[in-house]
Amino acid sequence: MPLAELILSTGLRREPIALSCLGCETPLVPDQGLAWCEECGIGRSVRAFDAAFYDEMYAQRYESYAGTVIGDELNLARWALLHLHCQPIQRLLDYGCGVGTFLAYCEKAVPSLTGIDVNPVALRFARSRCHRSTLIQTSVDGLMDWARTWDWTVVTYWDTFEHLADPLTEAVWSAQWIALSLPIYRDQAHCRASKHCKPTEHLGHYTARGLTQVVDRQGFDLVVHDAREQVQGREDIETFLFRRREA
Repeated sequence: MPLAELILSTGLRREPIALSCLGCETPLVPDQGLAWCEECGIGRSVRAFDAAFYDEMYAQRYESYAGTVIGDELNLARWALLHLHCQPIQRLLDYGCGVGTFLAYCEKAVPSLTGIDVNPVALRFARSRCHRSTLIQTSVDGLMDWARTWDWTVVTYWDTFEHLADPLTEAVWSAQWIALSLPIYRDQAHCRASKHCKPTEHLGHYTARGLTQVVDRQGFDLVVHDAREQVQGREDIETFLFRRREA
């Protein structure tokens, strides 16, 4: 089914964008900056991705989390998930790697590590702590190309999946596993009331069933779904691990 005929002008770029549900491709009608599919439990922002949003101040904020107790606990919880389910991990892509804390955590255990991000300041921080990882600054189109370049054992989207307007066209065509952490909503009302509903930053909004449906359409089965990061006080953040379905 083609994308919606509905065309919306956005404040971040002049050309229009078409919106449809990422789960069922039904045309979506926006309301106060957010278009929501009740059937699938998926929302989309009417904004377009803008790399300029991810500036020096944005990078500095995430660098301030590096080395904190909560930051270290998050990396440990994320690595524990992959270590338990995805071994042997030969090649890992951290999609939107930011300041590189997760990559640095993995460097003793994974032979080949790649991090990609649109933020040059964040990558400068990443290069200061990652000694064995390949770090790439690229546009969002370049992110698509890099995700398709290699046969990845694991592609991780730690706090990044929701930032992409159409994440599965930009991901993991050859990955064996996909790991994600992101805000998960009960319904549209919960989404709109949440502190995580940031239409200029988060372009995708998901219930658990909506996210699972989207990833399932690309040939992946859900293996793990839990709230491990909420132990660190991360309200409404949930973790998912998907494995490519055998043919």
